[in-house]
Amino acid sequence: MEVGQELILHKKTFLQLTTDELYELLRVRSEVFVVEQNCVYQDQDGDDQQAIHLWLTLGDRIVALARVCPAKTHMQEIKMTWKK
Repeated sequence: MEVGQELILHKKTFLQLTTDELYELLRVRSEVFVVEQNCVYQDQDGDDQQAIHLWLTLGDRIVALARVCPAKTHMQEIKMTWKK
């Protein structure tokens, strides 16, 4: 962790996200899953609107994120994305 900076936890529903926050969350998810992990799949799957979005920032950088989807979405487990 960088000196003088603290981790900040953010928690929002889809409707609470600003346009900039949504863009950055989708950008990081794409960077991690599609580019770094070579997992080519449709990330915009319709579950974001029902999910709780959690992310950690250090300064102005997202260093971790998760979306917690309710039952009856296509996801069967919680998936975490960690950004170095």
